[in-house]
Amino acid sequence: MRLFDLHCDTLCEGLHRNTSIHSNAGHVDLVRGARYDAWVQAYAAWIPDGLSVTEAQAECDALMDVFHRWTGKSLHRVTVADDLFATPAGMLTVENGGALGTDWEYIHSLYRRGVCMVGLTWNGDNHWGSGCFGSDEGLTAAGRQALSVLEQFGTVVDVAHLNRPGFWQVVKEARRPFAVSHTAADALCPHPRNLTYDQFCAVRDRGGVVGLTLYPEHLGGSDFETIRRHLEHFLSLNGERTICFGADFDGMTAPAEWNGIAVYERLYRYLSDCGWNPQTLDAVFYTNARDFFLRYWEQTIRNEE
Repeated sequence: MRLFDLHCDTLCEGLHRNTSIHSNAGHVDLVRGARYDAWVQAYAAWIPDGLSVTEAQAECDALMDVFHRWTGKSLHRVTVADDLFATPAGMLTVENGGALGTDWEYIHSLYRRGVCMVGLTWNGDNHWGSGCFGSDEGLTAAGRQALSVLEQFGTVVDVAHLNRPGFWQVVKEARRPFAVSHTAADALCPHPRNLTYDQFCAVRDRGGVVGLTLYPEHLGGSDFETIRRHLEHFLSLNGERTICFGADFDGMTAPAEWNGIAVYERLYRYLSDCGWNPQTLDAVFYTNARDFFLRYWEQTIRNEE
């Protein structure tokens, strides 16, 4: 089987606990990833709320340094479309980009250092907008400018954690598709982090992708049946090309028996036993996310260099 996962916080483990990407006691490593025929993993440089701009940029720089140390011989670094066909491959993303402030030269430098996707907020408010547990405001003027700047450089905008007023501003103002890297269905588990029917349809209609989290708190359970129900809910909304995975491994508490990213192999078999056909399985586990980035980068600066 092939796997593309849109979100993990493993870089934080590497920075703050000095863990190895080869093998570790967390959720994601190359030993477990080797079981997949193809594997692309997005690694988020997560910036906590409440830091000064200087502190946020220093944290982001340190996390990006970890990513660049990890990528090379054993883990291929994704920067352009052709890299998506390498395995194992690591994609660098940023979570809570608005914490980095309004120095647009610094934001441009994220692209130059290989960042492929930027989340606008985390849970609280920042310079670009309001998170799902922040104020009722949406995007700031700087947030609207950030949206334009990121799109210009072929950097995908991620609206996971953004509050609903901000989400609808992105829908209105974005010129390109966008992603929700890790979320679940609000209809099955009401939660500010989860997508409503209208939100999912808006992402779908704009050609975006939605990564299903495996976070039990956001799913309403940790059994495979609960995961299946969320997936099939989104599939029932004509989401055959939209839904994928963004587990949030190393950023949440998961059952120990899952063995982190190794759980995907068991989940794949479970869904197959439930009657899912091979084409749908491959789309949800791999090609929906891959093809989204291929479409997004088809005619951007990333493929002109």
